[in-house]
Amino acid sequence: WDVTNNELWWSDEIYRIFGLTPQKFGATYKTFLNSVHPDDREFVKSSIEQALYEKNYYSIVHRIILPNGSERIVHEQAETTCDDKQTIRMVGTVQDITKRQRAEMALQESEERFRALFEYAPDAIFLADPESGKIIDANPAASQLLLKPREEIVGLHQSQLHPPFLEQSSKAQFLEHHRLALETKKTTRVEYVVLRSDGREIPVEILAHIFHIQGKPFFQGVFRDISERRQAEKKLRRSEERFRKIFEEGPIGMTIVDLEHRIIQVNKAFCQMLGYTASELVGTKIADISYPEDMPKNRELIKQAINGDISSYQMEKRYIKKDGNLLWGKLTVSFFHNEEGIPLYLLAMVEDITERKLAEEAVLEKTAFIDSILRSSINMAIAATDLDFRITYYNSIAEKIFGYKTEEILGQNFIETHIKKTIEPAKIAEVIEIIKKTEEYQYNVKQEKKEGTYYLESRVSSILDKNNQLVGFLLVSNDIT
Repeated sequence: WDVTNNELWWSDEIYRIFGLTPQKFGATYKTFLNSVHPDDREFVKSSIEQALYEKNYYSIVHRIILPNGSERIVHEQAETTCDDKQTIRMVGTVQDITKRQRAEMALQESEERFRALFEYAPDAIFLADPESGKIIDANPAASQLLLKPREEIVGLHQSQLHPPFLEQSSKAQFLEHHRLALETKKTTRVEYVVLRSDGREIPVEILAHIFHIQGKPFFQGVFRDISERRQAEKKLRRSEERFRKIFEEGPIGMTIVDLEHRIIQVNKAFCQMLGYTASELVGTKIADISYPEDMPKNRELIKQAINGDISSYQMEKRYIKKDGNLLWGKLTVSFFHNEEGIPLYLLAMVEDITERKLAEEAVLEKTAFIDSILRSSINMAIAATDLDFRITYYNSIAEKIFGYKTEEILGQNFIETHIKKTIEPAKIAEVIEIIKKTEEYQYNVKQEKKEGTYYLESRVSSILDKNNQLVGFLLVSNDIT
């Protein structure tokens, strides 16, 4: 650049860099500045002016705008030639460093992202020399995991992160990780233990792999504290063990059934209850060992549970034993669900209530006999219940006096439907105890109805089976209005 005459001479390569046809561009200082990126123009101008003023050289990097609108990054450097008074000439070079600069910027951004991920990762990260095994860097989470400052971690051999008794195995594990990482180029996983500065051993999951920074290999280990997961797994194992013990050794029959009603597993009590072996029952459908008349209700309840209408259910049903006899069971069913709440299996618990049902049948027979004797007595209301006060018999006089139909009252609780409103709960409990001890209790009660008031003389007595065991209660009320 002839500073005195403001004439500029460029080589063909400079024309190419600026996107111009060689020797077609009016090369002046002003037109040169117009090619500089607007954001860099003041910087370039002041750098050149400073070099001219100080009669010195300059070396700068800046952007230029090509005629097609694209950008390039160039490195310029120049020296000045001076006479006795001023700078008269400036000679320099222009180098297109766009690719190199962008590669350096991409590398810098990549390193910055890595450093951000490294520093702020919630898991402990250790960087080690793959050959020596010595730790060369650790993130804040690593310090938190070991309760050690970074300065005390860097320089340790990776085996020193673990308890002393694991020193040799951890060295062998490191070498194996190194080998696998080199051979497979994949991340390897292992569960191990690290030793904290307070002496506590912490279970960790280690994910290890090799990566390169500027061609240099690094061994990275990501250590995740799995203490909570181990505790959860331990609790789960204990829970599963308790369930297994209850299932296998429980006194009532239990079976696990799939949603196709097929038996998957049975316990000893269920086998003994029906007289089958476990191998004979597994794979069998519930319907194959159930009394046919009870299955429609059972299937409907299972369907309701699968649809989410109910979470569990109870029912009384009959099972067919291996010898062909019937067994009455009180069935309680609950469901196993997956994480989405979808039912997978059902757990059926069956209590043998055959003796109770036979006793109830005996009660029905006995009350029917009593009813046939007293049917002609128009003022005698007769009702019978089981031990839970569920009504098992109700005659026509009871219908008239109390206002319930037999078909609607059977199975209902007598206390809830007949006497809870007229007798205090404490008195009811006292009466029950008296009946159990003396087998009879008498009382008078006033019964309000829309057609008028009834005065009843009532007697409650116990119903005993053939072994003189209490199986129910009998209520006889006489209208003495």
